[in-house]
Amino acid sequence: MFKYFFKKREQKPTPHWATWLAIAVVLYALFFNKPQAPISDTEPAPATARDAIKSQLAPLENLSTRLLPSMVASLQMNDTAEGNGAPAVCGQSVTLSYRAELGKDQPIGDSRNPTTINFIAGEGRMMPALERGIIGMKPGGTREIIASPDMAYDAPGHQRSDVPAGSTVKFTLSLESVSPPMPAFNETSFRIVDTQLVSGKMLFCGNTARVHVRVMDVRGKTIFSSAERGTILEFTPGKSQVFLGLEQGVIGMTTGSERLLVVPPEFHKTMKGNAPTIDIPLPKNEIVLVEVSALP
Repeated sequence: MFKYFFKKREQKPTPHWATWLAIAVVLYALFFNKPQAPISDTEPAPATARDAIKSQLAPLENLSTRLLPSMVASLQMNDTAEGNGAPAVCGQSVTLSYRAELGKDQPIGDSRNPTTINFIAGEGRMMPALERGIIGMKPGGTREIIASPDMAYDAPGHQRSDVPAGSTVKFTLSLESVSPPMPAFNETSFRIVDTQLVSGKMLFCGNTARVHVRVMDVRGKTIFSSAERGTILEFTPGKSQVFLGLEQGVIGMTTGSERLLVVPPEFHKTMKGNAPTIDIPLPKNEIVLVEVSALP
């Protein structure tokens, strides 16, 4: 499910003209182009523009998984029940019950009653195993996690006297609820186009992002450019400091990588609905194109 984010390879950047051509074709296909009937009963219908660039854009059924890079070397996961509804993403408030154990017949805490907690994924209040482990779960779903010590009770602020230092911990999670809901993914919704892939350490929910951002309208006119202003944008995915499309769009990037985001109006707000602490002007009720460059 998460394999996209863990390809360790170098890839030549997509030429800028090709990226813009792809975006132009997408917008045309989504909003202006109507399917044409086949020329004859024997001649197949021509491929639509949307089909022609399918390999360039994230397929709808796979887009949500590109926002969920939870698998890391120190966190192994196994979903035992899928649940229903949309998966939890960075920045959402979740209600979770869990049990923890050091090994078979070695429970941590009350083995009869699971611990129930509520937190916002990415805010940093919970240990990494829980904050990252919840991403991608659906309400009613259950998941088993094997967490390395640094992801569990060796994490700063989460030590326990009954858990020896250096302990690997097994967590059994049950997701009870998620809020607020993400905007629906549909034919005219959020898109991610990777224009330059670079191997390296990935940005996860709760990590600090340092990026240059250029926001344009669909005609390519620049609305905002951090580079032209001589500033670097720094924010933490999960804290609703920037608009939703940018917050979710940087997750999984590596230093030196670049992305182009197609951000519809429903992704202009923050996850919490608050005013963003980093104010980027966005036109009302219009799709914007956002170029993002990840910095060290």
